[in-house]
Formats: sequence, C-alpha cells, structure tokens
Amino acid sequence: ADVYFHGEVYPYPTRWEGLHLLPGHGPRLRTVELVTEEEVKDKVVHRLRDFLALADVRSAFELVLIDTSPSKGPLNRSAMRAATHLLFPTIMEPQAIEGLQGMMQMWRREQATREMHDPCEIIAIQPNLVRHNVALHEGYLDGLRNDERIGSLVSPVLLHQRIAFAEADHPDAVPRSVFELPERNAAREEAGAFCEYVEQRLFN
Repeated sequence: ADVYFHGEVYPYPTRWEGLHLLPGHGPRLRTVELVTEEEVKDKVVHRLRDFLALADVRSAFELVLIDTSPSKGPLNRSAMRAATHLLFPTIMEPQAIEGLQGMMQMWRREQATREMHDPCEIIAIQPNLVRHNVALHEGYLDGLRNDERIGSLVSPVLLHQRIAFAEADHPDAVPRSVFELPERNAAREEAGAFCEYVEQRLFN
C-alpha cells in the first residue's frame, strides 16, 4: 500500500534466500479502491508500473510476482498496467468463469493501450481446485479448452482439490510447503508440474 501513498517500501526477507515478501495492508488498499474514476489514472493506474521501473527496484529483483483478487477495480488495473505476464487461476464453477471472462475483457483493453514492443502476455488460464468425476467441473473445463478465443491459453496442468494445498496455508502446517512432501505425493507432483510450465512459458 505504501507504493500508492508515497511511503518508503521495505520488503520482508523470508526463509528462502533471494525471496522477499511485501504484504498488503487491507485498510489502506481499500482506501485506494475508493478513488473516483477521474482520479484513477492519475493516482493509481500508473503508480505500480512507475515504482517497479525505478532503477533501485530493477537492480534488486529479477522477478516480481503480484497476487491480486479477481476484480476489475483500480488496484487490479494498476497491477495489469505494471505486468509483463498474467496468470489467471480459476475454479470450474459459474461465478469464477464469469470473473475470468471479465478479467479477459480487462486484459484486451490493456493490450489495446500497449506498444508492440511492450505486450502484456497471458502465461496461462490455470484450472484450480478441480474435482475428479464432477460433471460441473468437467463441463466447464471442456468449455474452456474448446473455446476458440482462449482454448490455447488453458494450462495443460490441472491443480486438483487436495487437502495438502489447503493445509499449506496454515501457520502450523508440517511440512511447511507442498514441496517438502514426499516426491511421489500427488499435490507435490502437480505443484511441480505447474511451476515447470510457468517457467517454460516465461523464459522459453
């Protein structure tokens, strides 16, 4: 939130060397969301892009990941304006699919403002919390894959609804990461395949 309030920004170190975290601040970010439409472009939309373009930031970080909610508000417009690549996780249920369509429309509008040398590319539409043998999920997944406009963007990796993914968010989780589970654990295998696919799309 300090990026939008002209404050100094101090990323937190983590237990992984080279990985830093800048947590959000709910109340202050909600204040940013309350700006009027006339103020959005001037006060919000370009702010994150300008911050990430600072020489000190560019020299300190090779890759910046921004996690947002699936809304079309000023903060998400700011994040999309700053982004070089997008990843859209979505569950196979009606409200989430409608939200995905809204984000795709937002992306198309953003693309229209970009120069040819500065595209905002979609890495993948990532099926998440997929349930085996559930007709609703299978139907929406088939619908996405067969959509002429976005079918090629759907990730071939499926992240299924697994307790290991949910437990990983608990502060007392043991192990503390799905990547510390046994190598043949299904959740670890899916997470690993997902990371490999993202890396391939980013750097190849």
